[in-house]
Amino acid sequence: MRKASVVAALRSQRAATLTRLAALPDHSWDATCLPGWRVRDVAAHLVAMDEASVTGRLIPAVRGARDRQEFERWNDVGLASWSERSPFELLDALERWGERLARLAGRLPSAALRVPVSGWYGRQPLLFLLYRRVLDEWVHECDVAWMAGSRAEPAAAGSEVSDVLAAAVLSTLPHLGLPRTPRTSGVARLVVHVGEDHWQTWGVDFARRQYGARVTARPDVVVRTDACTLALLMEDRWSWSRVPRDRLSMDGDELVASDLLDAIAPAP
Repeated sequence: MRKASVVAALRSQRAATLTRLAALPDHSWDATCLPGWRVRDVAAHLVAMDEASVTGRLIPAVRGARDRQEFERWNDVGLASWSERSPFELLDALERWGERLARLAGRLPSAALRVPVSGWYGRQPLLFLLYRRVLDEWVHECDVAWMAGSRAEPAAAGSEVSDVLAAAVLSTLPHLGLPRTPRTSGVARLVVHVGEDHWQTWGVDFARRQYGARVTARPDVVVRTDACTLALLMEDRWSWSRVPRDRLSMDGDELVASDLLDAIAPAP
């Protein structure tokens, strides 16, 4: 994915988050939107992650964490320094640090963003950390939206954000999800709608342990979904077995499909 597209997604998602949070009455900032997290904790988390990214503290933390849970514990320390600020201060910090991160990402040469960084998500280019920032923030926007109203639908995501959501999930599957599956046969094709007439297609050959675009074998099943659903499955907000078929369909061997979908889950 081109750097400019990811930077556009960073800015687009932060604008959506600011709009969502600014519409809340002050008392809602203390409402719980995740187990153990208030709305203000979500905002503080986003600020702390941007601050760590811009100041260079994020990469050592990513490299040093043995798993996602250890990384989240590191993040909790930074979150605490922001979580009791006023809504006005948090909105201001979200705008300032978000813009600083977007400017930094825009100035970095594309070659630098291709440098691999190892972490709990496997070995990925530095650009992947920006994918994760967009995915994490969009999912938290959903958390806030659901706290304030209905859980029926996720937050809207434009084409730039949808593209990045799909890339963030698909690029981690070979390291986080697929090695855990016991399946040793079958081919699945995952088709992800990312807006307008645009799809991302990703294959899995369980027998050959091949993943991605290099899978050319005829699939036993084609799974179709959208980037928003894929992100909510990956981040454990939705269970695939309960997703309506207009958001997630299977054409072919449903046992192969279920093993693929079981792999799209949070790291243990």
